[in-house]
Order: sequence, then C-alpha cells, then structure tokens
Amino acid sequence: MEKLLPDFNTLVRLSQRGLSDDEIGKRYGTTGQAVNKALVLGDYRRTTTVKLVNELIPWDVKTTKGVAQAGETSHHNTYPCKLLRAYMRTRLSDETITEANKTDAARFEARLRRQNVVLDYDREKGFSFVPRTPEDKNFVLRWPAGEPLPANDDQLRAVTLDD
Repeated sequence: MEKLLPDFNTLVRLSQRGLSDDEIGKRYGTTGQAVNKALVLGDYRRTTTVKLVNELIPWDVKTTKGVAQAGETSHHNTYPCKLLRAYMRTRLSDETITEANKTDAARFEARLRRQNVVLDYDREKGFSFVPRTPEDKNFVLRWPAGEPLPANDDQLRAVTLDD
C-alpha cells in the first residue's frame, strides 16, 4: 500500500501554518480525517487540557485496551463520556475545542439542569444519568466516595455547575 501522507513533522508544520486538515489531505490525495488521525496519533493534538481532563475523570473507565479480547464493551467513547469531556474542556477554557464540542458541552449542561441529574459510572454497566442528591452538591458527576477532589479551583470548576 502506498503511503500518501508526508512525515509527521511536515504535517505539524502545515497545521501550524494554518492549513486545515482537509486542505492538507487534499495536497496529498487523502482525507482530512486521515490527517487528523496522524496528528492525534503523533500526540500533536493531545493538548495539555485533554490530558488533564482524562486525569480529572475520577473513574477507571473501560477502554478498548484488552476489552475486545474479553468480549466486553468499552465505555471511554460513549456519548455521555464524550459530553463530559467536552464540558470539562470548555470549563478549562481549552482554546483547541471545536464548535461541535462547545455545542455538546452546552447540551450536557442543559440536560443536567433540566432533568436535575448528574453523570454516574459503573464499570460493568457504563455511564448513566442519575437523579441529583444533596451529596452531589454542584458537581456534574457523582463523585466517588474516597476519591480526592481536584487539586485547584480551575480543575474543580471543570467538574461543577455554576449557580
């Protein structure tokens, strides 16, 4: 199979010059999605905020590593988890967040407020929206007992609703 994309450093340079993934892909006879995947896999698109968000999620969320062999499903790419990550990135003022992610974050917050729920996670069942209790305070998720709260105000803001 013929390799269509240039080396990783060339992709980074083109992206830093302001070319969109689609524009870069067109130059090399491939798709913008292929360009984005190469940049993500090369760790160029994994911003500090994205890494922080993954660290702030207080659960051991099932991922695809090892799950496929066990015949189980992963939970890290489910819709509720994506909404949570989009919300947290928005609250952390991630400059790389897309308009679609901002819309997802707003949709997530609206649902929490409208239905008076929080997001909960069970490693066997996955994510679910459950009724808010007084113990949930203004968190967007059901914080696990014994799990330390985020280290600073910015991180705490990422997992809470404003009054």
